[in-house]
Amino acid sequence: MSDVVSQLMDRVLAGRPEPLLVGLQVHPPNFHHPFTLPLRPLAQNNPAALAAAIERLNEISQAGIDLLSGTTTTKVVAVWPLGAQRTANPAGNSGGCVNDQEHVVTARCRSIVRIINPNDRLCLARAVFVGLTKIWMMERGEAAGVFKAFCKQPQDQHAGPAQEMLRKAGIPLNLQEYSLAHLEILQQSLSHHMGGAGYIRLVVFKKEQQYRIVYKGDGKAARFNICILLENNHYHYIDRPEQLFNVDRYCVDCEKGVSRWSHWAGCSVVCRLCMRSGPEFPCQVLFYSYYKHCWFPLVGC
Repeated sequence: MSDVVSQLMDRVLAGRPEPLLVGLQVHPPNFHHPFTLPLRPLAQNNPAALAAAIERLNEISQAGIDLLSGTTTTKVVAVWPLGAQRTANPAGNSGGCVNDQEHVVTARCRSIVRIINPNDRLCLARAVFVGLTKIWMMERGEAAGVFKAFCKQPQDQHAGPAQEMLRKAGIPLNLQEYSLAHLEILQQSLSHHMGGAGYIRLVVFKKEQQYRIVYKGDGKAARFNICILLENNHYHYIDRPEQLFNVDRYCVDCEKGVSRWSHWAGCSVVCRLCMRSGPEFPCQVLFYSYYKHCWFPLVGC
């Protein structure tokens, strides 16, 4: 039995680093559910110890376990540490991309602008610069086609503005990775140099089991959100984050999909009377509304 377990473990663990924990799952033919030997360090759960546990189970339960006949399904269960790329950053979220690798985006969203670093690691600053350009074009009233044409430009043209943005924020240009801590510094710089607090807010989405916000600037709803997708330790710009969740609208403040007729009750930037949301909401009561015997605080509301 010990030799069979040893061969099974050698075949499964071959070519892999040594696991932190290892265990065994055995499903005899007359068991409704598999029997699992607890995860322990490899020194404790060595083949001899696992074989002894299986033999004890066989004696106690009369299960007729026979690993050689093929009637018993056996699985090796193991736990490995996370890769160095994910554990090197204390925040657990960083942009330490490899500049000679094509960065693949798994999300199928038409509004994602893929950021490809030509010869640097400035994907964070490039993504923010794309978002700022979209804001400037909106304020000038330019057509959506102009922004699409801008996104098709070679991204080495964005290196100068991206570097200038980092210089203003006091962030070094030659780092191997830019984490969420640097994003907070960049947020403070944007609030100081561009419209003050509440004008531009940086928002970062990342997929774990599902997409969620891993960073957003402080305060209530800003006039403009620059939304960034962090995937494979690389930053991309996303114009419409609601596409990540397959909803018509997405509220960054309550972090939920919303509609014109339904909005999470705990959200602080929605008016419960007119159901509009944003930095100017909820609607504030004006005294003249009560003279007109109207419960709505504003004409627009």
